[in-house]
Amino acid sequence: MKMKYIDLKNEDHFKIYGSIALEDEGYRRLLKEDRDKIREFNKDVAYLATNSSGIQARFKTNSAKINIKVVIDSVANMNHMSALGQCGLDLYVYNQSFNEYVFHNSTVYNSKLTEYEYDLGRFETNEDKELILNLPLYMGAKQIEVGIEDDAYLVPNYVRNEERIVIYGTSITQGGCVSRPGMLHTNVISRWMDCEIFNYGFSGSAFCEKELAEAIARVENPDLFIIDAQANAGVDDRLEKNLKLFIETYKVYHPNVPIIIASRIHFAVDLYNKEKIKKRKYYERWLKKVVKDYQQQGENIYFLDGSKVFKKHFTEMTVDGIHPNDLGSMEMAKYYYKKIREVLDTNNKNKEL
Repeated sequence: MKMKYIDLKNEDHFKIYGSIALEDEGYRRLLKEDRDKIREFNKDVAYLATNSSGIQARFKTNSAKINIKVVIDSVANMNHMSALGQCGLDLYVYNQSFNEYVFHNSTVYNSKLTEYEYDLGRFETNEDKELILNLPLYMGAKQIEVGIEDDAYLVPNYVRNEERIVIYGTSITQGGCVSRPGMLHTNVISRWMDCEIFNYGFSGSAFCEKELAEAIARVENPDLFIIDAQANAGVDDRLEKNLKLFIETYKVYHPNVPIIIASRIHFAVDLYNKEKIKKRKYYERWLKKVVKDYQQQGENIYFLDGSKVFKKHFTEMTVDGIHPNDLGSMEMAKYYYKKIREVLDTNNKNKEL
């Protein structure tokens, strides 16, 4: 069967969610002008913003076969995350019986390559299909083309829920270290809620700088902002120095948007490091006080207790004692989803009063 290939940025055929920088080259999370500005004081964030974590394309097609051509910035190079999780893509299809998007396939490609083709979709019929393509988590994608059967159609598909969520955080937020992109907890929540989520997780670099708040605030009409930076900014005094200004800067642009401030999850390595336990508990108390102070001022800011995410067997939830595996990421998705839904529902009720 002859195949035709269409660039993923072709708006006549795809709807891309999770990025405001699609006019820039590739699939980036922050605008080039913001990356250039941020590079002056945090070069790691400037680079990591070129990684496509949380970006997804939605489309409909009746093609029984779906191929993909991908060009990424570099070869896989992480020693605690699979090449598929770092640089690969995966495909979800809407299942009417389950009434949700379900996993279909992933690009189990040769990790020594920066350019590859993959037969990603295999279906028995030419029935209509609603699909989500999740982009790489820890790598930048330069170009992506989707191939379908020559006589098939391909049109954009859209989220059913118009709520927009923005999350800022660490390597855990970015996706370290799940096995494939669809297992990232923000991608899981995006499917469950059928909504757009902007992922601003920056590995080892979430220090709550004022300029980051300004760049993230470019996302228009957000319904919720989540700050999950303790694991980075809370290793020293930067959380205390920067967080309040970070919040106030964001609120200049979005004064009425509810904010969730999360403390970090339990790390297995905490068991063997009393200093880490002491610091984690200190910042949990400090974050709770920050939230309480804001609430007493009438602000709609909420606390998410990350220490309660893993109910049992918390040492089994990570790859390396810190970064969630797929099991840990699913537990995060469940816990965060519950809090997100609670805050959004409360905010919607308050709007009606």
